[in-house]
Amino acid sequence: MKTARTAVHLFLGAFLSLSSIQVILADFSIDQARRDALSYDENPTSSVDQFRKWADQGNAVAQLQLGYVYLQGFDGVKEDAQTGIDWLKKSANQGNLEAMNQLGAAYYTGMGNVKKDIHAGVDWWLKAAQKGDLNSLNYAARMLGEENMTKADHERSVQLFQEGVKKGSPESMYCLAVAYLKGAGVTKDENKADELFERAGELGYSPEHQGGYLGVDNYPGHDENYYRTIRMKMYQDLAKKDDPQAIYQLGLLYGIGAGGSPQESKAIELIQKAAKMGQVDAMLDLYNRYQTGEGVSESQVEANKWLQKAAEAGNDYAQKTLAIHLLIGNEGFEQSIEDAVKWFGKSADQGDAASQYQYGISLISGDGIAANKVEGLKWIQKAANQGYAPALEFLEKQ
Repeated sequence: MKTARTAVHLFLGAFLSLSSIQVILADFSIDQARRDALSYDENPTSSVDQFRKWADQGNAVAQLQLGYVYLQGFDGVKEDAQTGIDWLKKSANQGNLEAMNQLGAAYYTGMGNVKKDIHAGVDWWLKAAQKGDLNSLNYAARMLGEENMTKADHERSVQLFQEGVKKGSPESMYCLAVAYLKGAGVTKDENKADELFERAGELGYSPEHQGGYLGVDNYPGHDENYYRTIRMKMYQDLAKKDDPQAIYQLGLLYGIGAGGSPQESKAIELIQKAAKMGQVDAMLDLYNRYQTGEGVSESQVEANKWLQKAAEAGNDYAQKTLAIHLLIGNEGFEQSIEDAVKWFGKSADQGDAASQYQYGISLISGDGIAANKVEGLKWIQKAANQGYAPALEFLEKQ
């Protein structure tokens, strides 16, 4: 067992190090996984608003997502650690293990402007451990076992690792072996250390393939499929309440194979259901699918039907796209300057710079609408105020 012991010493330099926990937090970011699982428009704050709605209704996973957003300050939301902690606590108090683990990490590192409190972090990990999460038990034990902690903390760390060993955790066996090897919180005993190293090895535990002593790869949520799975559960619950946004998102998850193999037919069924309920993103999804034949029989007629419905539902992208087709007279639409200008106007009202410019040009020229140069210049100025290049160039020539 000298080889095993030598390998252990290679990892003792990073024994329970803060830097390792920071690696965990970096991997803990759900940003990419969430964007894989959710459809985002050009204004991601709208998606945050949808999560806030569900969170206010008491959905624990939505509360967890808001906690992440506020703690890390992304998706157009200003970082606000206290609000993030509050949402995480609401989720954790409903029994959400992920929220408990994130609270543990946030308090341990002093994430954002959260006041660092190692014992508060440990308490949250232990709450998750009480629900049967061995990973959380090991995290709590590791934090208490840091070299700068008290003797009492080290002794408590050993007790927790011993609990993990009784429950068959190879990681607990390995960590307890390190404690015996160092004499941290327990009387130094190299024979017991060797015995535990051997048991952990027989169960396939290797610090090399577990990301070092802290076993970063075992941290809850490290695999992006984990996030897709918890989202699927949330959307399934909300879909039962006929929430069209949840039904659409559930369709997307079935399409990418969250929790198993992709189920394209199930995905299309749910997306169509959401679209028929008035969910605009689902309408635009069907517009694109019928244009390309992705999962459905290609049909320009069906594509145009859903584009029209999305425009009528108030989506500015659909309104602008429909206006362009009507202006040119392509993609199965008959040319109608008057209708095109009408839709450009609706999109312009919602702040789309390209539509504001085109609507302004139409007003100045009198094409498809009564001429009104003063009003037209106002719309072009609005587009220019957003930095829209054609509008800026036009005004320079006036």
